[in-house]
Amino acid sequence: MKKIIAVLMSRDGLTETEAKERLDSFIAELEQDLENGGSPWDWEENFQSEFGLEPDYFESILFSMC
Repeated sequence: MKKIIAVLMSRDGLTETEAKERLDSFIAELEQDLENGGSPWDWEENFQSEFGLEPDYFESILFSMC
């Protein structure tokens, strides 16, 4: 997830705190949905839309949750 934060900081001009908050918020929503039976793959498109990053970055989030 450090790579995602670094990209958000360099590309979008966010501070480290802002980038972490944005990513943490997304992950919290993802985790809540998964706990309620949601599919992680439904979130891949949301991730790409929200962050404008390739699916590889989303997969790194999923793997970190295991």
